[in-house]
Amino acid sequence: MGTPKSNGIVELVDEKSSDRGFFCIKLVGYITEEMNRISESSFDFWHQRFMEAKGGACAYRNICPNYARTVAMRRKEPVQLSLNF
Repeated sequence: MGTPKSNGIVELVDEKSSDRGFFCIKLVGYITEEMNRISESSFDFWHQRFMEAKGGACAYRNICPNYARTVAMRRKEPVQLSLNF
């Protein structure tokens, strides 16, 4: 009988998805802090910041320790990461 194939109407639970989600809790904190500072509260602002971060051009990359770690992991040569908290 074989494995069932999706027909596009019904999603199969065990089917592999090509969509890879993106989420960063530090990004949420930075966005919330910036929105409080500039009195902004729109979905477009959140969406813009998340799309920038997902694309690798995070607006908070200069202050975010997570961004520094992920950039270091992408390099070919070994990099000593700092453990400052």
